[in-house]
Amino acid sequence: MRIFLKKVKYIIWSVFYAYGIFQITQIIYYNIAERDVLMATVLNMVLIIILVVSEKVEFYILRLFQEKGERGNPSLKKKIIMWYLDGPSFKSAMYFFYLVFIVYTAVMAADATIFADIPRSYIQSVQYGPLFLIAADKFAGQITKDMDNS
Repeated sequence: MRIFLKKVKYIIWSVFYAYGIFQITQIIYYNIAERDVLMATVLNMVLIIILVVSEKVEFYILRLFQEKGERGNPSLKKKIIMWYLDGPSFKSAMYFFYLVFIVYTAVMAADATIFADIPRSYIQSVQYGPLFLIAADKFAGQITKDMDNS
C-alpha cells in the first residue's frame, strides 16, 4: 500500500509540475517574448536546457547528502531538500507536459474547433520542445556517462 501511495503522490506532483511548466511556457510566450514565435521557441529551449542541467545538479546534491549523512535528527533544511529530491524531477514533468502537448496537437489537428482558445503561434513556439528535450536529455546523459567512465 505504501508503494502505491508513493506512486500516486509522484503522479500528482508530476501533474502539478507539468502545469507549472505550461504556465512558464505561457509566460515566456506572452510576457517575455511578447508573442514572438522565434524568441519564445529559443527561450523554451533555454528552459529545457536549464531543467535538464538542474536535474543533474539535483542528483549531485542527493549523492552528497547520502554520502555525508547526518547524525541525530536531520535539520529542517535537509528534510525539506530530501522531501523535494524524493519527488518527481522537473524533467519528468517536462516529459509529461510534452506528452500531453503532443496529444493536444493531434486532437487539434483532427478537429481544430475543439481547442480554439490556445493560439496557433503559441503551439508553434512549443512544438519542437519534445524533440529538443529528448536530444538534450540524451546528450546530458551521455556526458554524465562519459565523465563517470573517465
